[in-house]
Amino acid sequence: MQKKSTVGQLILTEFKSSFEKGECPICEIISDHLERFYSWFVIESYYNPGMMDELKKAYGFCKEHTWKLIEAGRPYITGVMYEYITHTAELNLEQFLKEIRMLGPKRKSLLRREDQRKDFKKMTGIFTQRFQCPACKNLAENERDAVLHFLMVLKEEGMKDLYVKSKGLCLHHLLQVLSISKEAEAIFLIEDQIERTQRLNGELREFLKKFDYRYQNEPKGPEQDSWIRAAKFFVGKRFDPLPLIKRLEKGHSLKATASKGDVRCC
Repeated sequence: MQKKSTVGQLILTEFKSSFEKGECPICEIISDHLERFYSWFVIESYYNPGMMDELKKAYGFCKEHTWKLIEAGRPYITGVMYEYITHTAELNLEQFLKEIRMLGPKRKSLLRREDQRKDFKKMTGIFTQRFQCPACKNLAENERDAVLHFLMVLKEEGMKDLYVKSKGLCLHHLLQVLSISKEAEAIFLIEDQIERTQRLNGELREFLKKFDYRYQNEPKGPEQDSWIRAAKFFVGKRFDPLPLIKRLEKGHSLKATASKGDVRCC
C-alpha cells in the first residue's frame, strides 16, 4: 500500500523542480518567490496602499534590494515609490527640527552629555528605527517555510534519491535544516554532504593542478567550474530579478511567464 503523502502536490512539485536545477534547492525556491515579489511589485504593488505604507515605514527597500530595483531600470516606478517616501522624510525632518529648537541652548552641545545624547537618539529614532525591508521580509518568510517543507518533502517516497542526485544544499541552508532535523535525517544529510565535499575538494585539486605548466595540456573536465560551485556552497545562490523583469518589459505577462516554469504562481 502506497504511503499517504503529508505534503501538498504544489510543494512536492516545487521541490522536484528545484532538485533538478544546478543550485541549492532552498535557494532556488526562495529566489523564485523573491523574483515573483519583484515582478508583482513592478506590475501593480508599487502603488498598493499597504505596500506603500510598508515602504514609508522602512524608508524603502534595504540597500541590496534597492540597487536591484535600480538596476532593473524602472525609473517611473522607483520615482513613485520615493515620492511617497521623501514626503514622509520631509515631515519627519520638520518634526526633528522642531524638537531641536525646543532644546534651546542645549542644542549647541547636543552630543556632549549623556542625557543630551539620549535626547538626540530619541529624536533620530524616526529615521534609525526602520521597519524591515519588504523584500527582506518576503525572503525571510519564504526561507522559513522552505526549510520546514524540505524536511517534509525528504520523507516522501523517492525524494531522498532525487536529493542525492541534486546539487545539494548550500552551507547556510544545510545548517538551518539540521537545526530542526531529527537524528536520522541529520545523519543522512551530513553523510551526504561529506561525500559531496570530498568530491568537490578533489575537483578543486584537479582544477588547480592544471594551472601547472606540466599539466596544462591535459583534457579539461567538470572540475573547471569547481571553484564556482565551492563559492556557491559557502554563500548560496545570488538572486537576480533582472531577467524576469526584462521579459516583462518585452510584453510577457506574469501568468504566461509562470506557465513556462520561470515563476511559480498559486
